Amino acid sequence: MQRKYFDIHTSLGRKSSWDERFPVDPDTLVSDMAHYRVHGGLFVQNEGPEYNIFQGNKQGMKTAAQYKRLYSAATLIPSVEYEWDEPDYYGTLDLDCVKAIHIAPKKMKHPFTPGAMEKLCRWMGEKNLPLLVSASEVGWEELERFLDTYRNINVILTDTSWGSNRFLFSLLGRYPNLYFEISSNQANDILEVTKQYFGIHRALFGCNYPFKMLGGLKAMVEYARISEEEKDAVACDNACRLLHIDKSTLDLYPGEPDFDELATLMDQGKPLTGFPIIDAHAHMSADGHYSVSDLIMKNSDAKSMVKSMDDLGIDCTVTVPWEGISTSGTNGNITCQKAMKDFPGRFLSYASCNPNYAEELNTVIPRFHEKDKGFVGVKPYYPKHGYDILGERYKEWFEYANRRNLLLLLHTGVSGIHLKIPELCKRYPNISVLLAHSASNYQNADNLIEIVKTYDNTYLEITYTSLTRGIIEYMVEKVGADRVLFGTDTPMRDPAPQLAWIAYADISIEDKKKIMGGNMMKLLERIERD
Repeated sequence: MQRKYFDIHTSLGRKSSWDERFPVDPDTLVSDMAHYRVHGGLFVQNEGPEYNIFQGNKQGMKTAAQYKRLYSAATLIPSVEYEWDEPDYYGTLDLDCVKAIHIAPKKMKHPFTPGAMEKLCRWMGEKNLPLLVSASEVGWEELERFLDTYRNINVILTDTSWGSNRFLFSLLGRYPNLYFEISSNQANDILEVTKQYFGIHRALFGCNYPFKMLGGLKAMVEYARISEEEKDAVACDNACRLLHIDKSTLDLYPGEPDFDELATLMDQGKPLTGFPIIDAHAHMSADGHYSVSDLIMKNSDAKSMVKSMDDLGIDCTVTVPWEGISTSGTNGNITCQKAMKDFPGRFLSYASCNPNYAEELNTVIPRFHEKDKGFVGVKPYYPKHGYDILGERYKEWFEYANRRNLLLLLHTGVSGIHLKIPELCKRYPNISVLLAHSASNYQNADNLIEIVKTYDNTYLEITYTSLTRGIIEYMVEKVGADRVLFGTDTPMRDPAPQLAWIAYADISIEDKKKIMGGNMMKLLERIERD
């Protein structure tokens, strides 16, 4: 049965700075919505916050009137009377088209204090319009003051992330007029956690079009361990209630979707089976460790990860625990050994080593690599350890990895790291270098694609919250599917959208199967294990 979806977080129109690979027109949005079976959407007209709110809102209302499935979030400022010479600008807004009020205090340089917002909020309260605001546009303390003052105004917070959930959860727990959308908040089991602590009515489906792939976020809903009624609520009902849209007016799409068999299974929330799926990039917490220093990390132990793997059809995950890439590589490796023992065949490991401690450098090879064949790679983590990837302390470890044809999972996206990768590849030509987060954005992808074209031992590993629209197809076009790898970054990130990113991509089934596991199988087979 076709589930109705309403995307609470989209945008149209031009921005001052832009990448032409992202569309700006409503026709493409509506076409994407039809392809992925998203039945309605709320959009911000970019020209409003970028240039002129009056012209932007005029264009937004015109678009909403023209396209039945689209509704406008009008961009306003609290002091509009000082900039609009005619009386009652609010009265010019067509509330059949405008279903929310959008603000951007930082970008548009206006106050977000309760006093400054009073007149606007009084009108919004009269019209029962929710406030749409990005987490990047307001501070958490500012938002708390607003929520405390205007408890009659429903606030839809966009662009929250798994890294901000300690702030978000604190406010959700105290202010029932706060809601959030999931496009960037792809925390592991976020919908289950929301249901448990705050009620499922507080979460909304959003995709941040045109930057993210629409289908990827549907997977978060379809694979969530909540009831079908609760999935309906997140997918559509919560948004329709807040925006006062009659759900029955969102027509179902005729016929069957134009999906291949993998995308069809993904769209139905069923496991992908019949071919190997290997997650090339994951983490883990030791049993009983429910968070890390700067992140809430629910259901992050091996047992919980296996449940998610089974739901999706992931056969094996190559993991490195959070403790391993932060304080203690030794403890992280012990956690991996336990997971590999408790769940045979379901986990392999990148050995971890904190290069700031000599005893770890001296023991990682004899204690772990040489005693446990499950350690198929190495994971140096320079962002936390603060040590150069080309530094002398890594030499013995990397030379061992080179002799054994091991994997090396390398964090990318940090300024300048792509300039060091060629030297790494030259020194250790037998290591399979997995360039993590290659699909985070087109700039990072372009830098790494040039490296992959030059060095045969490099591969593009995709995982990132961005779910960048069109980038899987772009990578396959530039370097071929044989050089692209599936990874999730779970349990920091929910694994379902990452798998859906590939399943929904406009590439062949054969290429999808290579990326999901076939390529990784070949890299594992070339490892010298004796």
